[in-house]
Amino acid sequence: MSDDTETTIEVEIYIEDCDEAQLLAALCESLGDVVRVWRDLDMDASTRFYRFEHSQLSFMPNTPGFSCCTLRGELPWSDSLLLARAMFPKLAKRIFCDPEAHYPDVHPLSDEFLLIDADGERIVDIEGIDGVEEIQGVEEIQGVEEIQGRLAS
Repeated sequence: MSDDTETTIEVEIYIEDCDEAQLLAALCESLGDVVRVWRDLDMDASTRFYRFEHSQLSFMPNTPGFSCCTLRGELPWSDSLLLARAMFPKLAKRIFCDPEAHYPDVHPLSDEFLLIDADGERIVDIEGIDGVEEIQGVEEIQGVEEIQGRLAS
């Protein structure tokens, strides 16, 4: 695809007790073949990087209790909620994401997330959810832009 028409999207979801192989299989159904890349950049084995034909995946397993899945590139999902909706039936795990424009009353910097589970979809305050702990020091991770740049090339 040419640079003139390429649309780069970034989406992020949090999956409870995520099975990495099951997630990759579910993503492959929509994104095609996957390969693990940049093993030398895996941060203490806590982050794994994968490449699909037109996108990249950053996967942080169980951070804590929930795995963080960030996809960037040409995607069939225009936002995080659409990815969460697509993954829930395939993974059958609780999935959290930013409600984005689908719920305009939710402030983007609030602790409110959209939860998708067997009971449906609803806005929840993540501070009151069992198994969710605040991750400290995320802003201290160095080189995220460098890693994203290397994955994109």
